[in-house]
Formats: sequence, C-alpha cells, structure tokens
Amino acid sequence: MALLKKGTTTAPDNAISLLFYVAGEAVAENGEDSFCIDARNGRALAAVFDGCGGIGAKRYQNYGAKTGAFMAARAVAGAAGQWFADGADAVKLEDYVRAALGVCTRYGDQQVSRLKGSMGKSFPTTMAAVVCSSADDKVRAECFWAGDSRCYLLDQAGLHQLTTDDTNGGNAMTNLTDDGVLTNVINCSEPFTLHRRSDTFASPCILFSATDGCFGYIATPMEFERLLLRTLMNSKSISEWKEHLYKLFSEVSGDDFTMCLMGYGFQDFCDVQRCFSARFSELDKLLESGDVGNNLWVKYRKKYEMYMKTE
Repeated sequence: MALLKKGTTTAPDNAISLLFYVAGEAVAENGEDSFCIDARNGRALAAVFDGCGGIGAKRYQNYGAKTGAFMAARAVAGAAGQWFADGADAVKLEDYVRAALGVCTRYGDQQVSRLKGSMGKSFPTTMAAVVCSSADDKVRAECFWAGDSRCYLLDQAGLHQLTTDDTNGGNAMTNLTDDGVLTNVINCSEPFTLHRRSDTFASPCILFSATDGCFGYIATPMEFERLLLRTLMNSKSISEWKEHLYKLFSEVSGDDFTMCLMGYGFQDFCDVQRCFSARFSELDKLLESGDVGNNLWVKYRKKYEMYMKTE
C-alpha cells in the first residue's frame, strides 16, 4: 500500500500516486482468489485472479488437499508477477501463464480421478490485470483478462468498465441477476484466450481490477460506484479507505473478494477526495431519486461502457 506525494525526490510528477489492495476470504484459509500488485521502473501492475471453484473443485493430495481452483489462482498470479518483474513484453504474458499451469499439472497427484466433461476443468481461474505507466498527465493502461473478473477506470466522469465479461450473459446490469456461464477461463484442459487491449487516459484517475466478489453482490453498477466513492469520502487516509472497503465487501459479498487499485495525478489523499467530490454528489442525488432500475441504467450505461471492447 502506498500514497506518494509529488514534489519530492521519491515521487516525480509522473509517479503513481496510490497503490493498494483489499482482499477477503469467504472461508478462512480456503479462499480461491489471489492477486498480484507491484510497481517498478515507472510501471505498475494491479491484477486479480478468481479460481473457478465449481469447475475446478477437484482436490489434490500433493497440494495439501486444496482445489485446482485454489492452486490455479495462486500459480497464475505468481506467473504474472514474475512476468512483470522480468519486464517481459506483453505478448509473453501468456507464455508465463501456460508455464505455471504446466507446473500445476506436472506435480498434481494423478491417483484421484479427474473431473470429466464440460462441467470440469483442470486448474481453472479468471484473470484481470492492468499495467500502467504515466507521462505528461497521461496514463497508458494495458489490460489483460479472461473470465468475468474486471478492470475498471474511475475518473471525474464516473466509473467505466474496461474489460468485457467472458460469459453468455448480457451487460453489467443483467449479469447481476442472470446466471451467465463462463465461456472462457484460463485452464489446463481446453484452449483459452487471454484478451489484451491498450488505452490512454487523462490523469487524475484511478484504475483497478476486481473479482466478482466485489461487484457481483451489489444491486446495480451505479450503486457499486456510489459505494466506492462513499467509502472514499468517509475516510481520512488511504489506510482508512482500505478498511472501509474491506468492511463493505465483507458485509455484502457471499464470496471471496479481491480488488487491486492504483491512482495517478493526485497530490495527497485530500486531493483524491476533491477530485471525486462533485461526481459523488451528482451520483448520490441521482440514486436518491429512487430511479435506480432500468431507466437510470439506460442513462448511466453510455458512459459506463464507453471504453469497453467491442467484438
């Protein structure tokens, strides 16, 4: 966790302003989420991984009777962290991921029968990772993802989803009630696609990655944004904001939850609050009107999806 102040020898004008994570387990010592967060050489990484417990429920004696989902999330998180530390090219990330999966398979015990058919996969996990660098008040962000974990941008215009869920469902609103099936996850059993896209945004802004335990149990995407901003406005420091987010997700989520967050263009914590104060007031008034259903979603959706990848 970090909050860097500009104007010091440790934080040049294009330095990352804040970097922290929030993570919790539904069942202690058995959480199937993982994460990787790092900053070095002018770049920062915020990545989350959600082991797919339903299709990766097989337990491995050689891995302490942990599930394939548990192991996959941690193995792929480690691979992403090593890839970032090595300063490797974006195109090589998938090589690191596949190498980690190969290790999972190689040392997983074989005496326990494998899950068969489309309902079971070996070492399945989602991934949502954003790598950022900054120069001249611009932030270059590169997103990598598979599954339904997401990368987001939060700026003064509001919350924007950057990645497209790999499900057979609909949009961020309908996916909250429809039980969409994952159509693409990192795994050892079947081919998968690791999506990639690049964007440039104006600072100040916050970019973050999150597993569905953070956003999947909140009634609407609008309320998810408002809760993020409300916890920010009710905090006195980065540490307190982290504590408030942890409490929020612990109370509302029925799952493991993980969020990794980075920010650019802020002088200090008060500057973060000033940046989003007007947006919080605007959104708070909209939601207090009582029109939180489809009518407001139609209005909100245009900006929320403005950066989403279209196939």
